[in-house]
Amino acid sequence: MSEQFTVDSVQKRHSTQRLAYSVQNTQHLNAQRCTLYARLRAQPRGRSPRGAGLIEVVVGAGLMAVVFVGLFGLLQFATRLATDTASRAGATALALERVEYIRSLAYSAVGTVGGTPAAALAASESITLNAVPYTRRTHIVYVDDEADGVGAGDTNGITNDYKRVKVEVSWARGELVRNVSIVTDIAPVGVEH
Repeated sequence: MSEQFTVDSVQKRHSTQRLAYSVQNTQHLNAQRCTLYARLRAQPRGRSPRGAGLIEVVVGAGLMAVVFVGLFGLLQFATRLATDTASRAGATALALERVEYIRSLAYSAVGTVGGTPAAALAASESITLNAVPYTRRTHIVYVDDEADGVGAGDTNGITNDYKRVKVEVSWARGELVRNVSIVTDIAPVGVEH
């Protein structure tokens, strides 16, 4: 039986094809809608897909400012610590220099100008080392040792048994005054031993 092409059969076939195409097209459009809907749901609300908003930029800039202020404070602290360490090392060197010089003197030459004991050493002097101004003070006093008695009870009759030398070096950092001091005893040769 051969199929006859009648207007009615052609319209039926054409209608069936259109329906199939329409169903297929609808399924494709539904798939696209689902994909688009899924993408939109995946994005946080209020966010533009083109870039960061004003609030994110302000918050980011604020965080960066906090980090940089902290780093600047840390750098300032490290610089101050290095400067203080160098100043303390300079003061220690000046104090040791004076103590070693005094140890090299004869016992009778150990004393300060106008002090007790009296000798030629300056009691106070200003020194600049590595662009830091220091003040070096030398204090020398007689000491009556308790080992051989004190004052009138001294067994050998010598109440000035040895000399105690204190060298103090001070410097200013802002409003703070820092200092380093070294103390040593100097005894005459053969008198007390």
